Amino acid sequence: MNISLDFPLFLTFPEFPQSLTTTATSIIFLIYTERMTRMFIRADKSVLQEAITPTLCAVAGKSTTAALECLMLHATEEGILEITGYDLNKGVKTRLPVLVLEAGGVLVNGSQLNAFIRSLPDGEVSIATDERLVTTISCKKSKFELHGISVDSFPTLPELNGEKRFELEQGLLKKMCQQVIFSVAQISTKPHLTGVLFEIKENNCRLVSCDGYRLSIRNEAISLMTGEEMSFIVPGKTIGELIKLLDESEEKVNVELTRKYIIFSFKEMIFFSRLIEDTYTVYQKSIPSEYRIQAKVELSEAMSSVERASLVIDEKTKSPLKCTLSHDGYMINCVTANGRVDEEFSIEFQGDDAIEIGFNYRFLLDAFRGAGMSGDNEVMLQLNSPTLPMIIRPVDHDEYLYLVLPIRL
Repeated sequence: MNISLDFPLFLTFPEFPQSLTTTATSIIFLIYTERMTRMFIRADKSVLQEAITPTLCAVAGKSTTAALECLMLHATEEGILEITGYDLNKGVKTRLPVLVLEAGGVLVNGSQLNAFIRSLPDGEVSIATDERLVTTISCKKSKFELHGISVDSFPTLPELNGEKRFELEQGLLKKMCQQVIFSVAQISTKPHLTGVLFEIKENNCRLVSCDGYRLSIRNEAISLMTGEEMSFIVPGKTIGELIKLLDESEEKVNVELTRKYIIFSFKEMIFFSRLIEDTYTVYQKSIPSEYRIQAKVELSEAMSSVERASLVIDEKTKSPLKCTLSHDGYMINCVTANGRVDEEFSIEFQGDDAIEIGFNYRFLLDAFRGAGMSGDNEVMLQLNSPTLPMIIRPVDHDEYLYLVLPIRL
């Protein structure tokens, strides 16, 4: 059924002749097609898949806004396809050279696009979007169709040019993040504890994380590109995704900072995230300046002992490991409903009296593994009493420090 307009068409659309008569349906169609963006590109499947995969971490799983579940595909006249995911908190943009037969853009569901591309046979893939935003993906004799959305629906991206910047190698930044990520709080009433603190000053980059039970610090010398000191908190989830995106290479990562965002640029990729707008706790006060007891231990032996002891611990009860340090050595004991374990190995002990102290085995193991990533064979354990935290640090450098609170035995 045709629906007639009850006002003159030329009053609303002056570009149309006054004599033109039409229905509301045809007007809507004309407006709709006028705004459509067409696109037609061809690219190798493996290269396309490699560019899509990193962007998926910034696609919202389920959202009331359909555009947040989409990837934005934008083909330029210069022969570049830009793929962008953005969930309003973090985003990823990748770029790859393709054969652009018609420049333009479209939004398509990210998980569906990824599944379709992944299922295609190896070879050249064509992606074509028509006036109705129906996007056809084809390779050899396989073809899929996705209903796209106008790029106008995609949220506006933040400014991605920071005023402050520094550089680190990919492999180094990845390792630094891995050495502190485990002590980020998963849930906390204090927002800053759910992130990693970056402190950049005096050509040193320090990463700090604390969940209220343990503290991790990682230091690394860097060259500042702007010469300015920086302090900012990156969400733990962002750090987790960054670890997945980085490789082990010596290729540089350009890190830029704006007032509200952190931007990591490497390879043909830009990864950006909102910062946590909070003040980090004064963690330095938690680190003692003097110690009553110090013990040098072989790292691999300490890790193996804790791993074996953990086999009798029920995750529900989380029985503490009893650690005894003395001139006789380092003894680990644990008795649970599942069984009993006793471990002993030699150490270099400094102190007058032996000490018995309890720990969550997982906290100890995380710290030992973090220390192991720096390639050290030995670490120094520093303590004052069974109720105060233990410090785990290198023997002859200051690359890292771990603080672990004890558990009452």
